[in-house]
Amino acid sequence: MRILGLQCCLGWFFVSSIVSQSLPKQLAFQETPVSYQPMEIDSGSTVYDTLKKESRFSEVSILIEADKLLLSRLQDPGRQTTFFAPTNEAISRFLNRRETGPTEEESLRKLQQIIRYHAVPGSLLAQKLLVTPVAKTFHKEDYLEGKSQRIKISQVDDGLRLNEEVLVKEVDLVASNGVIHVVQELLAEPSIVTKTLVEHPNKFSALNLALQITGLDRFLSEVRGVTLLAPSNLAFRNLGCKSINRLFSPQGRKDLEKILRHHMSLEVAYSSSFKHLSPADSSTSEEVTSSSKHKRKHKHSRKNKRKHKRKDKCKHKHKYKCDHPFRKSKDLSMLFGDEARFVVRESPNQAGLWVDYDSRVLHTDLINKNGVVHVIDRVLVPHGVNITTEKWWDDDQYCMGAMAEAHFLE
Repeated sequence: MRILGLQCCLGWFFVSSIVSQSLPKQLAFQETPVSYQPMEIDSGSTVYDTLKKESRFSEVSILIEADKLLLSRLQDPGRQTTFFAPTNEAISRFLNRRETGPTEEESLRKLQQIIRYHAVPGSLLAQKLLVTPVAKTFHKEDYLEGKSQRIKISQVDDGLRLNEEVLVKEVDLVASNGVIHVVQELLAEPSIVTKTLVEHPNKFSALNLALQITGLDRFLSEVRGVTLLAPSNLAFRNLGCKSINRLFSPQGRKDLEKILRHHMSLEVAYSSSFKHLSPADSSTSEEVTSSSKHKRKHKHSRKNKRKHKRKDKCKHKHKYKCDHPFRKSKDLSMLFGDEARFVVRESPNQAGLWVDYDSRVLHTDLINKNGVVHVIDRVLVPHGVNITTEKWWDDDQYCMGAMAEAHFLE
């Protein structure tokens, strides 16, 4: 058996989890705040014709012309398309930073795939983008079994960002068959899940180590279509050092693998899968309390509401589910254990998306080549795995020596 050089890793990811819990932005240029101004409407030209008219889009126009399918779509007056248009400078910067292919033909094919990743079915004006967290694109991804790859759309500061990296410079250049938004950089194709995790060590070093120990990193590299609920470093730390030391030891490896599999689903579920849970859209959701049916029965009578107010008590075995209203979501089948249930908590201090009622979703929709990652703040422990969680500020006695002496055998 070979000794892995991981003695210091366990302590390091605990330190790093406290130092930083944010996802770094990977940008290759200096940004300035963006203030969107209305653009000229060219309702008589198609999306392609509009791009062709402007010299700053000459490079992307050539790439579109080489892709007959995309060209046909952007010229079709009967089908609406949203196109995130990179300027010539954006394409030039991309080519200078990345290797596209060993031959000119392969490079062109690679760029065509990337350009398809900039096209979205339908006409999405800026106001619509603000309420569209994830959008399908024309890029069909082999690692998603030929399904459409997604773009994440986020509102940041004074503008919009795609996949948390590419800033939208200008919006709403309206054409006869869609709309164009100008982007500051070319969108790169997403990475495999494991590569995304490795690129954010301050967030996922504990998870990366756990995946390596159990061999599940290979599974996540090869699987075609996966949702990963990724516990942050601090989520692991909250288990307590005593439990961590056992799980990361040879004796606890089977339980660690069960826990990790309980965070993986072969159903790709983006945050748009849960949009019907918005508190504003109560007509399509159902409160998860034992009294919800009773409330609906008397909703048309104020008198009955007053009459039954004191009797309408929640009797759920977990009282926190009564104290904080939830809205029901679809459940995800995980690779091990029970299904994971996504709910929306409505209390002012804890509003947002949660998993299994007590694990908050900190960050949604890290788009990957073969799936999607949602970051959570607690490790989900499935039935069949027994661990004792210590208060992390009281378990230093287990952290001090155990971390320095931890050996992981392969």
